[in-house]
Amino acid sequence: MTQPIAVMPKDIDIGDICHVDLWIFYHPQYFSNPMVVDEFEKALSEEERSLYQSIAHESTRMERLATRALVRMALSSNVHRPLMDWKFVRGRNGRPEVASPRIEELYFNASNTADVVACATSRNNARIGIDIESIKPGGNHGAVARRCFAAHEQAAIRRAGPHLAEEFFLRFWTLKEAYLKACGEGLSHRLGLLAFSLPDFPGDDITDIALRLDMEQDGKSSGWRFRQWRLASDHILSLAVDTRGKPLQVIVHDVQPNSENAFFTLIA
Repeated sequence: MTQPIAVMPKDIDIGDICHVDLWIFYHPQYFSNPMVVDEFEKALSEEERSLYQSIAHESTRMERLATRALVRMALSSNVHRPLMDWKFVRGRNGRPEVASPRIEELYFNASNTADVVACATSRNNARIGIDIESIKPGGNHGAVARRCFAAHEQAAIRRAGPHLAEEFFLRFWTLKEAYLKACGEGLSHRLGLLAFSLPDFPGDDITDIALRLDMEQDGKSSGWRFRQWRLASDHILSLAVDTRGKPLQVIVHDVQPNSENAFFTLIA
């Protein structure tokens, strides 16, 4: 059987920019179709399939399937390799890394919720990290903010008022997690020393994000760039990229499977 190959994005000259592809998949609406589920299962390795099938809770199992298959699709879209070619290992702090095929300068990172999966890829040897979280009003974030957030971040959450407090908390939280994932560090590491500044009235897609690393005085944070989206599905998605001083270009892909090709994509 011919192995499926992901649809390639448009050709892009990435020499003078830091180019990132961001793939977003709203999976529950498609996984009601057994044919789509079957195509996604075919993309997994034998080990991944075994682990996925061992998960008892259906929604957690579908989340795992969507994440692993989307990572393969996103990587294959960059180098036109069959989805099943990719093999992975756990790197520093358990972060998944490509074991083979070895593609120089190709980085990836993924994040998931119960109903949305996202994966970012970079072809510029740029470290990247993403985090996505669902906005759930009434969340108990106060204790976490007091322990892990800078004073001005806590003040921004208070200014947002009760209706937007959870959203502002997640805006800061996802930026912190995305950055630490890009660095290959766990969440328990130096969260209280990592601070962000956001606009007072952030929109659905913001780039005006400032990072301050209180424990660094040598300018190592100067090459980092950030993007953040408030998705229509009530999710906050943050992206952190070590651009090394290059301009950042992000292309967002909306993954829309169908019964003929589980990895048909549209470029937003």
